[in-house]
Amino acid sequence: MKIIVILIFSLITSSLTAQQLFLQVHGIRSSKGVLRIGVFQNQKQFDQEKPYRSFVFAKGDVVAGFLLAKIPVVQGNYAITVLDDEDNSGNMTYKFKIFPTEGVGFSNYRLNKPLKPKFSDFDFIFDKNNADILIKLQYF
Repeated sequence: MKIIVILIFSLITSSLTAQQLFLQVHGIRSSKGVLRIGVFQNQKQFDQEKPYRSFVFAKGDVVAGFLLAKIPVVQGNYAITVLDDEDNSGNMTYKFKIFPTEGVGFSNYRLNKPLKPKFSDFDFIFDKNNADILIKLQYF
């Protein structure tokens, strides 16, 4: 009986501990600024632009427009955004208040036009079988 309880406890705690999610960020156009990564768990967080977790990566490790970023998160359902914050303002910069002037990318999703997608367009389940996510930055 003790062995079963210990086994169940170890299975539960191993799924609750942070694991490495690997983000392959492609298409970074310059070495200016930083990359801002937002990890969202649902549509409400995304609509309010309040991520569950956020990370900032310097561009010193960018090679030929590519960065491999490792972020610690527990297994679950997520959607990830990347902002190429070239002016390091902390926010997306716009031209004429509607056209983004900095690069933006979404987990396993490519925009067809510069309109904000829905959470369900780019969400995924992170587990041991799905630990690599491709993000291609787009500039408009």
